[in-house]
Amino acid sequence: MGTRLSSVFGRWIPGFLVAMAMAAEAAAQAYPNRPISLVIPFSSGSNVEILIRAMSAEVSTMLGQTVVVESRAGANLRLPVIAMRKAAPDGYFLAGVNDALLVTQTIADPNFKLEPGKDFTPIAFLMSFPLVVVSHPSLPFRDIKGLIDYAKSNPGKINFAGGSGSITQTTSERMRGLAGVDWAYVPYKEGGLVMPDLLQGRVHLTISGSLLKPSIDTGKLIPLATTGQSRWSLFPNLPTLQESGLNMFAITWYGIIAPPGTPADIVKRLNTAYNDAIKSPAVAKRLSDFGMSPGYPTPEQFESLTRSEVSNWTPIIKAAGIRFD
Repeated sequence: MGTRLSSVFGRWIPGFLVAMAMAAEAAAQAYPNRPISLVIPFSSGSNVEILIRAMSAEVSTMLGQTVVVESRAGANLRLPVIAMRKAAPDGYFLAGVNDALLVTQTIADPNFKLEPGKDFTPIAFLMSFPLVVVSHPSLPFRDIKGLIDYAKSNPGKINFAGGSGSITQTTSERMRGLAGVDWAYVPYKEGGLVMPDLLQGRVHLTISGSLLKPSIDTGKLIPLATTGQSRWSLFPNLPTLQESGLNMFAITWYGIIAPPGTPADIVKRLNTAYNDAIKSPAVAKRLSDFGMSPGYPTPEQFESLTRSEVSNWTPIIKAAGIRFD
């Protein structure tokens, strides 16, 4: 009896596995057969939110199913990730992320980890851009050398302001360390809340993106340098930090992730769709207008970038004592 049962099960198990594999393949081929949800942590009306919606509209056309984009700001950008952790790994729930989530917060908060493969599946690296260092015009310098000289002569009297744990904070801390000077950092719950205080001179400097350009063009803020590896198209006459004597660069970037265990065929289809959307004329023009660079690497390259950024920024963030707990 035992031998006969073993023989029956021995024949049944391979057939069962084949059936399961065929079912999984059929599901992947049918994907998507209903709308896809993409939750992002970026405020409505921001350049990043506008671009992600434009990309997702293109993806909706390509996949034949609507990508429903929902903005959930707050909680240190974590609301989409919190929702993702409750979602099935079937390609129907995606989360928008940036370097602050995948790098800074992962390093600075021992209770918040986002490791590729283990905690999420990389889908698409969408875009990146450098930042610009600006000061209030009442301060007596107009470039990075002047900023450093003033900070050395007036230790602790000037400050940078920005979001808590943001690229603004990590970049300003890296600048401070390289320059060997002393300045304070004023943390805000959200980076956008800095502008009223900066324009009134209640805080002194910040580091941010293209949204600063109108205030720079009207003379309300003074640009000191950009943070990329090369000059930024939005400010072609402004030197980089490297050109200004600080051997560093910093960019901010945005991507899309899914729950861990999302099937490889679905990951590939989503990645291809978003890469094609990024290259579409409408999206490419907006990227150029906003001074952003297209992403479109593979999920593997996205994962490699994330791990490299964590490795590069860990000593800087820990030395600065940036924490979220």
